[in-house]
Order: sequence, then structure tokens, then C-alpha cells
Amino acid sequence: MRFAITADHREFFTKNHYIEFEEILPRDQIISLKKNSEELIAKRLRISPEKLKGKTAPEIYQAGYDLWRDDDEIKKIAHKQAFASIASELMQVVPLRYCFDQYFATFQCNVASPYDVPSSLQDISCINPLAGGLILPLQDLPSPPTFFPIPLKAGSALFISPPFALPWPQLFSTCNLYFFLITYAMEKSFFRADSHDPHAASLKKLGYAYNDQLKDSIHPILLRRN
Repeated sequence: MRFAITADHREFFTKNHYIEFEEILPRDQIISLKKNSEELIAKRLRISPEKLKGKTAPEIYQAGYDLWRDDDEIKKIAHKQAFASIASELMQVVPLRYCFDQYFATFQCNVASPYDVPSSLQDISCINPLAGGLILPLQDLPSPPTFFPIPLKAGSALFISPPFALPWPQLFSTCNLYFFLITYAMEKSFFRADSHDPHAASLKKLGYAYNDQLKDSIHPILLRRN
């Protein structure tokens, strides 16, 4: 489905640093994304998928980074041109580069967050600058959280800008919350040294050194100028 981005959409996004679009991903693809993500995370943790529920949210968070690199079905969804097109128009960024994805799941309640306070994606990321991101809920929510404007329906998406503060302590302590985060970067974004990103080591394994500019072969450009 193609979404037409209006001036009102951009104005709301600029003012509030987020905006929701409904039914952006079909239900069957949501089910596939959740299943494939959890199977891959279990594989990375060297456990069976059935035992994933015994892991804490921070453990899943650590293992759930950049899943697209190891699963073609996840890659097809994460790299969707429709997502990139909406993001580019809202964020007014082109070319638009794929930055990273992150799976988030809380099988357990009241788990401590790796981040002490609400923080934006830009604050916690070792890649700078970010263009923004989107959050895809992977399970319907019975009621809206009072602390976060996450969509109630799986398949909808919350687009967010780099300054938007995510309430990490509350997210990690909320039971049965499942979402897939996709982030985008600029054409000349780079790997910065001055961050507390727990995933910085992953970029070093990909061959980056601090202050290196992101490479097309590792962080592909999804949308270029016409």
C-alpha cells in the first residue's frame, strides 16, 4: 500500500517528532517477522526458540540487533521501499541509508533497563547522524500505554525522529511488549567513538574503525535522488 505524505503529516512529525500510520504491513508479514526474529535470536543465544521466554529483555535486546544480516525474509521486510519512501518524505532526507534494526521483546515483567533514563536513538547510537526510524508493533496491545504513543495494532507503524526520547526504563519493565525497530542514517553518517552503544562492537566486527563513514556495501542506500 502506498501512503501519500501531506504537508500536514510533515508538520505534525516536525512538531511532535513522531507520527503513526495504520496498516502499513500485512498481518501475515507481521507474523513472519516475529517468528523469524525470535528463531534467529534463539539461534544466536544457542537455545531453542521455546526457551526464549526464559531470557530477560536486555538479553534479547543484545542478541536482537541487525537481524536483517542473517535472515533474508527479515531483510525483505526491513528494507521495504515503502517504509524508506515514507521515512524520507517525513524526515526530508535523501539519499536515505539503512542503519540498523532492533528486536524488542519483554516476556518477563519489571526487568531493569540497560538505559537509566529516557533517551533518543541518537543519544544511544554509535552511528551519527541518524535520520530517524520506525517502530512496528508485532502484537496487538489491549490498551494504549500512558507513557508511549506506540500503535495498538500490529501492522501499524510509529515513525520517529532522532530527538524523540524513548522511555527505555518503562519499556523494559512492561510485560508482553513486542516490536521491531528500523532506523535510517544519512549518506555521510559515520561510526562515532563517543557513545555508550552496547552494539558498537558489532560495527567493529563488520570492519569499521571509529570515525569511519558508513559504507554502501555494509549499510546500503535504500532511496536515492531521482
